[in-house]
Amino acid sequence: MSRLKSKKLLIILAGIIAMGCISTFAYFKSISNKPNIILITIDALRPDHLSCYGYERNTSPDIDKLAKEGVVFRNCFATGSNTAFASPGLFTGRYLGIKTKSIEKIILVNNALDKKFNTLAEYLKGFGYYTAAFLFNPQYRAGTGFEQGFQTYRDYCCWVGKD
Repeated sequence: MSRLKSKKLLIILAGIIAMGCISTFAYFKSISNKPNIILITIDALRPDHLSCYGYERNTSPDIDKLAKEGVVFRNCFATGSNTAFASPGLFTGRYLGIKTKSIEKIILVNNALDKKFNTLAEYLKGFGYYTAAFLFNPQYRAGTGFEQGFQTYRDYCCWVGKD
């Protein structure tokens, strides 16, 4: 499959996933008086290239709409220099030393989140939220521990490119 076709497929899949996320959250908002909490993580996206963070070009109209109605964090610090090492901190609020193995030049994490650590999804679930994750990143594939606390966990990444 050519790179251009792969990029088009990824964009289409991202759109479908986003539509699924929005419809799921809209449904649960209609049956709850709690505010929706949507955490968007985009690997390797620089905030200085998003309009909601002051970039002069209109690069992110949909994210900007969400930012106007929600909360935008301006001072965030990662617990690691790449997805595999930063994500456990994002999901637990803790710095975790994790073991990795390299497969096909991609660092993959096995059991990144030990069950002894509570996740943001578990806390939200405890407060009566419905927790759902829609993923398109092999770092978050099922079995890594990131699914901990989610009632719905849709992993869309691992079948792309397979015939």
